Amino acid sequence: MFGDYGTQYWGFSTRRDLAFGKDGRLASVLDALVPLGYAERTEAGYVWTERVAPIMREAGYEGEWPVG
Repeated sequence: MFGDYGTQYWGFSTRRDLAFGKDGRLASVLDALVPLGYAERTEAGYVWTERVAPIMREAGYEGEWPVG
């Protein structure tokens, strides 16, 4: 769902190379994912880590999260 609405509304991205979520609607959720290792906080917002790759692939984002 979030991937379909993109960064403009939710401040969410499914891409590994795009910082997202800075001061966005999901900041508290993304903050909770940082200590779990799924995201890293940067000056530009958040970026996904490799730990989220299997979840992104399962959600249908294989092109953005290829194996290996």
